[in-house]
Amino acid sequence: MNIGKNIRDIRTKNNMSQEEFGKLFYVTRQTVSNWENEKSFPDLKTIVEISDRFDISLDKLLKEDKQMVESITNKIKIAEKWNKYRRAVAVISGAVIAASVVSGGIYGGVWLSRKNKLEENFNSAVTELGFRETDHRVYERSDSTGIKYVLPHQKMPGLTDFSLDFHAKYVYGIFEGSGHEFTLINIENEGYSIEVDADKNQFFYSSIDENGNILENNRLTAEQIKLINDNSETIKTALSETSRIYDRAYL
Repeated sequence: MNIGKNIRDIRTKNNMSQEEFGKLFYVTRQTVSNWENEKSFPDLKTIVEISDRFDISLDKLLKEDKQMVESITNKIKIAEKWNKYRRAVAVISGAVIAASVVSGGIYGGVWLSRKNKLEENFNSAVTELGFRETDHRVYERSDSTGIKYVLPHQKMPGLTDFSLDFHAKYVYGIFEGSGHEFTLINIENEGYSIEVDADKNQFFYSSIDENGNILENNRLTAEQIKLINDNSETIKTALSETSRIYDRAYL
């Protein structure tokens, strides 16, 4: 057994697509695919979240995965060395530690203020824009054009993450066209991609610009390019609306 196979087993036993599984942990379908094929590994925080969410022990999740266990062991060793260093600094530099405590208090106040502002804005936007929470802890809303918009469940990272913003700010636009399922991904109103038939064998994707123009013609077949172009008007509509949702939901 290895962690890639374990993640795939957990996902399939829960009847989830790679996209649905990825949304739980704020990653893309491609990232989940890379985990399952061992092209990359989830970080330690995500492994713990997978363990908690699906009630599976870390021992079972990592069983016999020597590469992952070794990676975690190395991180623990690094953390232990860092802790020893910090203890030495504490003994030698009491004044510096005192200053750090004061700075930490200031940072904590800034973090709490930012947390309240971000989360209150996001939650009010979800209500205002007509989204509803699903069983997979994402928010969805469909409109008269047949496009379903999806927002991930957002929560401010913990104080010790030293982040003053959400980890990942996405808006998805999903619709049917020409007998295929399209998934538009808007990442922070700066990066856009269109995925086609994400859970089928004929899956393909392409980066696009803010106007819906294909940026990777060379990696697509003529048929795939035509399929995207045939649905360009709906893609443009989804782009416009995901941008509006992003501007309202995220500060």
